Amino acid sequence: MVAPTPRPIATATISTAGCVRPNATPGVSATPDVADITAAARASRISGIAAIDVSIDRSGNVTDAKVARSTGNDGLDASAMAMARNASYTPQYVRCKGIAATYTFTVRFVAW
Repeated sequence: MVAPTPRPIATATISTAGCVRPNATPGVSATPDVADITAAARASRISGIAAIDVSIDRSGNVTDAKVARSTGNDGLDASAMAMARNASYTPQYVRCKGIAATYTFTVRFVAW
């Protein structure tokens, strides 16, 4: 009697080879050029910090953005929003897989 030839069994494994940081928070990978600041915003001579909450998908693409903390000046907030939307992001990683997340992009404006 001849023993049957063993059949290979298909198994799936998650490879983390090449995954440098299996768990990482989202971040900015490239900052944009400074957005145009309106003449009215410049004339106001207001300083402040704008915080923009940026929603990013699992690939790092911006899906939404909103002002989380205002400078008190609509023109400066609009400039900060444009910069946040035009930045490039890395997504959040959990066990080497990108997931959707929120990143807070901040811009400090100093009266000039």
